[in-house]
Amino acid sequence: SYSLAQPAWGTLEGLDSLDLADETGAGLVVTMTPELCLPDATKLFATVAASGNGYADTTQITKTLTIGTMSDWTAVSDTPEATRFHAVAHHGGYLYQFGGETAWWVPTQSVHRYDPASDTWSMAASLPTARYGMDAVTIGDRIYVPGGSDDTSDTGDGGTFLDELLIYDPASDTWSTGAPMPKALAYASAVSSDGKLYVIGGEDSAGAYVNTLYIYDPNIDSWSTGAPMDQPRAYASAAAVDGKIYVAGGFEGTLVHNTMEIYDPATDSWSAGPDLPDRWAPFGDATLDNRYLVLYNGGVISYDSYSGTGYTCSQDAYYYDTRLGQWLALPDLSRCLYGSQGVVSGDQLYI
Repeated sequence: SYSLAQPAWGTLEGLDSLDLADETGAGLVVTMTPELCLPDATKLFATVAASGNGYADTTQITKTLTIGTMSDWTAVSDTPEATRFHAVAHHGGYLYQFGGETAWWVPTQSVHRYDPASDTWSMAASLPTARYGMDAVTIGDRIYVPGGSDDTSDTGDGGTFLDELLIYDPASDTWSTGAPMPKALAYASAVSSDGKLYVIGGEDSAGAYVNTLYIYDPNIDSWSTGAPMDQPRAYASAAAVDGKIYVAGGFEGTLVHNTMEIYDPATDSWSAGPDLPDRWAPFGDATLDNRYLVLYNGGVISYDSYSGTGYTCSQDAYYYDTRLGQWLALPDLSRCLYGSQGVVSGDQLYI
């Protein structure tokens, strides 16, 4: 008989069993499959143990991962409508793009559905009202879109920040609403974990950047308040990975953060993670393989007392390995982006 010791970084595959007659032998093939996005030069170890009729032996397999040059980003069909600060989510094999700005302070209520299998777009039921500056998450058979803004002048008098929780049912292509959020917010980050919606940080209708955490339970249509972050931040990148919530970067008035905070729902507490390679905002996040937080299109947002805030697009892309506890670089995006969002379908990230 023989056994395979499964490594923590992937899988080890071989025969289900192997029986040999006395004094005979046979070849044995063992396949090591590492997880996605492991850093170059990672050493992989695996153990194969064989025993029987008083015989016992153990063999260790060692391989060094050589990634070489990562492939470039691949273009797919353009979205039907040019937007920024929209929300995206994945459900049932489709990607959904909700609302956004079509120009400065021009919100849209369009919803577009993308089919990765055919690389085609179609229309879905529009948002009840136009909005931008929101996030979206999938929980069960629904997609949740909290908050946002329909402001048309960036002064607060041409529209409002919203406390609405919109709920989309892909099966019936219809919208409904849940209990209003405790506070009207735009540019907040949203993630789902353990069947709940977490709305993190953002900007309120008075123009203040907040460090709040609001938690929505779809089963009882009710909100609760979690422990606040250490730093207020809007436009932050966030992801739920393996039971914890990671919030990185973000914008706070004249300050752009390069810090990361990690929330543990079990203890309702935050801890500090490693700093980002750069100061980072706005938005631009995804969760890959329940291990990695992927960031893109952020870059530094500059500020000086004369010109005010200068928004800068970026081709940068990074990912954070939650098991190794370190940031690593991805290939540059093919163009400079700002205010875009992404979502994972299978093992593919779409921006």
